[in-house]
Amino acid sequence: MKYFLIIVGVIAVVLFIGYQYLNYKFLNAQEASFKELATLKFDESDRAFPDSIRMKDKQFWSLIEESEAKHPNKFDAQMNYLTQRLSTLTNEEIIGFEATLKEKMIELWDYNLKSLYQIVQDEYVSTDGFIYYRFWIISNGKDFFQRALANPDLLADEIQATYDGQGLMVVADNAFKLKNGANTNLELPRDVTTAVHYDFGNYRMSGDYISPSDFKDKFPKLVKKF
Repeated sequence: MKYFLIIVGVIAVVLFIGYQYLNYKFLNAQEASFKELATLKFDESDRAFPDSIRMKDKQFWSLIEESEAKHPNKFDAQMNYLTQRLSTLTNEEIIGFEATLKEKMIELWDYNLKSLYQIVQDEYVSTDGFIYYRFWIISNGKDFFQRALANPDLLADEIQATYDGQGLMVVADNAFKLKNGANTNLELPRDVTTAVHYDFGNYRMSGDYISPSDFKDKFPKLVKKF
């Protein structure tokens, strides 16, 4: 029994070391791919919709900030309010909201935002997690959005550990169905606005690459907090 436990212990240690090594290799490979985005040459997808389709920034941010003011720090309630509010607009305006939302998501495909996500969430950048996190940034309004892009360290006092903004991803579709009926045959906003897409498009990451080893110097308040 004694030798059996020793063998089990040795196997557990070997497996743990192996996992740590593979995780280290994976994180390094992922980080190298993000660094490469700064200089990689390729044809980018469109970043903006025509003015005839998109909602103007002023109206877009007004709707976001109105919903946030009605339900501060209550994301689900904010999304419910925003759904109801959007459903009172025209179909074209709801589609325009979705178009501008996609543009803002691409603006947040940025090295500062990647760094913020890694400091707060994890060194590993989850594809879905990073998408939902960027939705949450947008849900806080224009000023929060701009400060996150300019210098995330300025948000250290406002950022908490975990945020999931997935609800904003479907708010236009939900509003459209609320307005036109759940079984409408009309194309939903997310399906109409595929010419610009944060998930399926090809985009360079904005800004300058920041290595995780430089996070402490670049974002001292965030690193100290998390």
